[in-house]
Amino acid sequence: MKIKILCIATTISLLLLPAIGKSQLKGKVVEKSGGKIIPGASLFINASSYGTISDNNGSFILKDFPDLPFDLTITAMGYTTESIHIKEKSKEDIIITLEPKITTLQEITITNSEKYGWKKYGQKFLEAFIGYSPFAGNCEILNKEVIEFRYNKSSTILYAVAKSPIVIKNNALGYTITYWLEDFEFNHYANTVFYKGYSQFEEIIPKNKKQKNKWVNNRLTAFEGSCMHFIKCLHNKNLVPQGFELRAMKKIQLKEIYDQAPQKKDTIVYNNYGIEELRKKYSISGGAGFAKKIIKQIKDWKLAATGRNLKLILTNAITGMEESYTVIEDPLDKERIIITQHMIDATLQEKSNNGTVAVLGAQIKEDALLKQSDSATTVLTFKDYLHITYTKELEEENYLTRQGPFKKIQPGFQKSILSLKDTENILIFANGNFEDPYHLVLEGYWSYEKLDKLLPLDYIPGK
Repeated sequence: MKIKILCIATTISLLLLPAIGKSQLKGKVVEKSGGKIIPGASLFINASSYGTISDNNGSFILKDFPDLPFDLTITAMGYTTESIHIKEKSKEDIIITLEPKITTLQEITITNSEKYGWKKYGQKFLEAFIGYSPFAGNCEILNKEVIEFRYNKSSTILYAVAKSPIVIKNNALGYTITYWLEDFEFNHYANTVFYKGYSQFEEIIPKNKKQKNKWVNNRLTAFEGSCMHFIKCLHNKNLVPQGFELRAMKKIQLKEIYDQAPQKKDTIVYNNYGIEELRKKYSISGGAGFAKKIIKQIKDWKLAATGRNLKLILTNAITGMEESYTVIEDPLDKERIIITQHMIDATLQEKSNNGTVAVLGAQIKEDALLKQSDSATTVLTFKDYLHITYTKELEEENYLTRQGPFKKIQPGFQKSILSLKDTENILIFANGNFEDPYHLVLEGYWSYEKLDKLLPLDYIPGK
């Protein structure tokens, strides 16, 4: 089963940072209409452990934060949440204005939702929001009562709202996460998850050295191969050394695959020497068993002499990818055969089982996708899809079970797909962040990794 996941943050505005020190942000939070001070407002760098609270005068000081730029989120009870993009330094303190929150008709409808919502939909929500990995089993929502549900039967969409921030204790990674859920939709028919919100991390104090070491190791496991890890490596242009394989990808009907430009093409003389050279080549690229299968198919086809082309789809034992082969006689020399190869990823087929497969192109380098906007900003742009394979970790059993609940699937390298929604590019940053998150769609393995494996943007590997 494949799930697409799209996590977004609300629209942000731009603001300059007061030039009062390298790592200090100072200002006041007030009501937009009338300038009434707002004490107790939470101000934090989204998806990080940096934050503070406004005092009785609405004033705040945020210290020791990372380099610019970043998104500062401001939230207070009874007011709409704001997110401000801090890009440059300014000489003045900042004044942040919040608008009183007005309850909409949609919110009233959901608030008056099903009485036994948690009993009906709680497990589905937990799996879609927290996850279902072994780490998810060590996560706990401490205030479930703030979450309510409504299910639309005609659209098969499950909606969830939170009357106040959701507090999640992640005992697998050693964080308490406060999550301001803005929207949540799970579409049963399309099998897609959409949610948006803001998160703040707080480290849990470990009970002992053993627990601390466990959290350090688990955090590294969660980080390696993650979307955050990929964005960091993409920005720094070191994907290959870190274990990432990047390819362009299209989704097509399986019957159309032979119309695509081949990834590889071999022409050999059909004799014992040619066949042996072919066996050696395929043994290296796909394993001895893989080579044995394709050689046998070619020999049987040649012996049958039907005059038809040979078309094969075989699983490469090394990469875990399915490869499509077309074998024909060379029209200019009957003693030679021509073998063309396409690489596909049938494990990421559309849920509708309509024959749609992912056909992969040759490996591409970072420079083909990136352009520098300024010294701090990098633009990622691509068409169709990106197919990312992480070669230093295998897929977890919980993930494979959902892909094929009635058959045993051997774990392979972790494979994910990226696509852009309603845009041609997004901005990426050195800390693994990107914007606008609304435009980035995750499929495959990264759709399996949710809040159970979410790390703050200020996470340092090995810490």
